Amino acid sequence: MLWPDAQTSQSWLQSQGLDAAQAKSLLMAMGGRPDDALAFAASGRESNAWSLLPRAAAKGDIGYFKDWTLPQTIDALHKLCHDLMALHAGAAPRFFVAADLPGGPGFSALTEWSRALARSMRTMDHPFNAGLMLESLVGQAHSALNSRQEAGKR
Repeated sequence: MLWPDAQTSQSWLQSQGLDAAQAKSLLMAMGGRPDDALAFAASGRESNAWSLLPRAAAKGDIGYFKDWTLPQTIDALHKLCHDLMALHAGAAPRFFVAADLPGGPGFSALTEWSRALARSMRTMDHPFNAGLMLESLVGQAHSALNSRQEAGKR
């Protein structure tokens, strides 16, 4: 089954009450899945919440993620990591606008962070202390996003 094209999805999201800019942004954020974009919009978060995520992660702002489930947090951080790795490879970001992404993280730090997120995905439904796991996830993001590029790669 194919996802609807971007224009059809955006029109549908607008018919559900989202403005054009919000529909476009959330559609990008959710990888082109209109139902997920609508669910994000209905979550009660600010309309610019997605664009603020990279900055919040770079600051280590745990409060930003207070209303997010662990799977939502891991998914969002994985998307952020993916887009930063794509930029390092010379590709366009898929989930975020390039201007919203922090600069500076080294590729090796991003690779290690991606591996840590993959390990977290395997245990995200385990009955760990959610607050401690969230603190760990945001701490990993903060460390990776504030690392410096490797020597010779600047």
